[in-house]
Amino acid sequence: MKIQAYTTIKIPIEFELKEKKSVFLAKAFPVSNEGNVNIILNDMKKKYYGASHRCYAYRLLSGKSKFSDAGEPSGTAGIRLLNAIDHYQLQNCLVVVIRYFGGIKLGVGPLGKAYYASAINALAKGEIVLRQPLNKVQLQADIADLDKITSFLLSNKIKITKTEYEPNVSIHCLIPIDKSVKLQSKINETFRGTVTFLVENEIIFD
Repeated sequence: MKIQAYTTIKIPIEFELKEKKSVFLAKAFPVSNEGNVNIILNDMKKKYYGASHRCYAYRLLSGKSKFSDAGEPSGTAGIRLLNAIDHYQLQNCLVVVIRYFGGIKLGVGPLGKAYYASAINALAKGEIVLRQPLNKVQLQADIADLDKITSFLLSNKIKITKTEYEPNVSIHCLIPIDKSVKLQSKINETFRGTVTFLVENEIIFD
């Protein structure tokens, strides 16, 4: 399967909606896997143990998605939160809406609208970022070429994460997957084969 870039929210965000004395507290989180999701959900359960309902939805880059109405009428909560996530085409995103019942029943239609509104407004407040898949690459060369290699990488907008100096210079950097092959060719051509290009067996998103 081709590894692709995806969009998600940069940091956790929240939004509070009040509807006929009920309070809907929406919280959105960037997540990376189901384990991460479960940790947050357990934390929400402990922190908001007195809430009437704790509904949630999430969608992961792996394709996994899940939602829960948490006791609300079917179709009024969880799926509406997932709809909000999909509206912004987000991946690796979890939305939790904590409801404190105010004593007045909203009805199925207004209840669904309240859950959707709280989620969509929370996500609208957040900064949406593009996460690109990157190869971790190590460049090995003679230390005399360090300045030239560094300048080359910076001019190509490549992020350098670490530089080691013994026995020769080793420059660790992050290169977008879709640019790796072209950049390796360019390095070989520019430095006439004097720079070793080693791709580590790990892909990260940044």
